[in-house]
Amino acid sequence: DADDGLGSGATATDNALVFQETCSPEDAFDYSACTVFPDFQDIRQSGTEILRNTDDSNETLTDTLLGDFTFSFYGTSYNSLNVNTNGLLTFGGNPGSAANNTNLTTSPSPATIAAFWTDLHTDSVADEVYWEVQGTGDNQQLVIQWNDVVFDDGDSDSVDDRGNGVTFQVILSEQDDSIQVNHLDLHGGANVDGNEGALATVGIKDSGNQ
Repeated sequence: DADDGLGSGATATDNALVFQETCSPEDAFDYSACTVFPDFQDIRQSGTEILRNTDDSNETLTDTLLGDFTFSFYGTSYNSLNVNTNGLLTFGGNPGSAANNTNLTTSPSPATIAAFWTDLHTDSVADEVYWEVQGTGDNQQLVIQWNDVVFDDGDSDSVDDRGNGVTFQVILSEQDDSIQVNHLDLHGGANVDGNEGALATVGIKDSGNQ
């Protein structure tokens, strides 16, 4: 069958796009995972570049950098966070290299958003990570975008050109403390084991064990 170009979760009826949002039951902390219509906000041109030409590294977005942006996560309000090359955001602590993803039961130790946790890097032919605070007042959003980053799996097919990186982002909304993860391109090239999230972890956890 021909690709209808609508992506997962969407159907076409009389040339009109129909999207059905579905959500999982809420957990003990009132978090629920939902499929939502993609809203990728490309910040390559407007955002601030970080984590250039590196591997298994972290960058802290301090309260000075984020201004008055705050985000409540598992009941704790944060005005800074750590960004890791391997598709992680952590709050209240540094996750270390975080090269090997897990099921989030015990690690990383800090409170974590795993947007696409797998072994990635921004050196060689890869692009970088970008961040940007958008909006004003209590209606601000923080966007973090891993752009054209490549798998560090020892497979030369994953780094043969810039177009074969993976691109995804997290949008944190201050107004309702929601988290939206947009996966724009998860194909890292021909014959790459990690394509389409096959080896990645996506999810959230509080600090400590869960």
